Amino acid sequence: MTGNTVQIKSRLVENTTAVFLVFLVVGSLMLLLTDFHAIAALILALPAVLLLVSSTRFAAYLFVFSIYIAMSVNQNPPLILSDVMALILMASFAVDFLLKGKTELSFPSISGYYVAFILAIVAVSVFSYNYLYSITSLLRIGVQFAIVIILFNAFNAREAERLIKIFFWIPVFQSVYNMFHFFGSGGYDRTFGFAGAYFDDLCMLAWPIGLAYFIWLKSRRSAYTYGIGTMLVLLGLLATQSRAALFTPIWVSIIIIIYSGHKAKKLGMDFVLRRLKFLILTGIFLGIVLTAFGYLAGTIARFRELPEIYSGTVWLRMSLWRTGLHAFLENPLTGVGPGTFRYVEAIYPVLHFDPARLYLNQPSAHNLVLHYLAETGLIGTIALLALFLKNLLSSIKLARFPDYKAQSAISIGLMGAGLAIFGSIFYMDGWMWGQNAHAAPLVIAVTAKLVCDKYIRS
Repeated sequence: MTGNTVQIKSRLVENTTAVFLVFLVVGSLMLLLTDFHAIAALILALPAVLLLVSSTRFAAYLFVFSIYIAMSVNQNPPLILSDVMALILMASFAVDFLLKGKTELSFPSISGYYVAFILAIVAVSVFSYNYLYSITSLLRIGVQFAIVIILFNAFNAREAERLIKIFFWIPVFQSVYNMFHFFGSGGYDRTFGFAGAYFDDLCMLAWPIGLAYFIWLKSRRSAYTYGIGTMLVLLGLLATQSRAALFTPIWVSIIIIIYSGHKAKKLGMDFVLRRLKFLILTGIFLGIVLTAFGYLAGTIARFRELPEIYSGTVWLRMSLWRTGLHAFLENPLTGVGPGTFRYVEAIYPVLHFDPARLYLNQPSAHNLVLHYLAETGLIGTIALLALFLKNLLSSIKLARFPDYKAQSAISIGLMGAGLAIFGSIFYMDGWMWGQNAHAAPLVIAVTAKLVCDKYIRS
């Protein structure tokens, strides 16, 4: 960093501090002495925004925190807190980039897949029922791409790993809050906490990360700290009673355990094998205890409803999936257009006779692959699958690197998260909206960063 850049940044910090103090005094006086509370809150918020814009790292950390907070900021256009924090992160990186006087950005190999995805959405939008509905979809993908590029450039590999650790520990503490309500209800009330309906999806990504750290960290104290955190995430996930979200960690964990056992034998790491045995025995014991005290009764009851395809949420999901398949078969190449699933009843009058038509006015088909088949046909869906498959293959490459002993915890954790992201799009609503739309690019960016040669050779 040049001397001029240091002076510019120093002046920026000094000016931001001065502005912050002035706004703090004015905003506080208005808040206490007048009835203009909304204006006072805005005045108090402006210096905080300036502070965030002046620090990319601080903005990134708050961005990660915001993913776990379900808060609607605006209804039309729809904006949630993590959307706002993503925009602030983009602004802070732009300011930082300009101050450093850089003229080049580094692009991970997955960038080409994002570009192809965006071009595919643009192409199918030409044949859309209403091309204006495509704008939201394009903006959403563009913001995700921007997040990946920003995190890839603003953080080195060690700092990127720290972001993933923060991403894991936030749901640990939220799970403690959720558990009090869940166990207080005897295991029957569904609890999602501060993250709202996306908590179970986010835990699907946090769980394999904590599990891998427990299995692979050499320090016993650190490993068992992550082990306790992972158990709390599991209990927090159990409190949601979300069947698909509970199913995902099961099959992902089986793959992680089998792969870790194979790799540990190959590397001669006996402590990993001991941890795996302890993990299996603890899982069996925990299942017996929860079942004996009746805390799994509500969850078991929900799984028993799965064969009841003519009632409840299973019936609704089947209806949404059938609607998505109907729209795809009518337009197999381009679909009905990005962002138009909620209007599919108007496009196909035959759906008026579907008993579930009153519930079809939803933004998704609760199955990301079927949703994109309906909205974007084969063109958009192939681009979507290629993007997530590329991330999964990158994480597998990271985990399989032969001299990667020191970083096995994070590499296998990211492989588990990559498996969860890719596998769940075939039976869940996916990673393209809500808080999930920001969790996926976070994992993708960190995976891309750690795959680079500099980290592997460190």
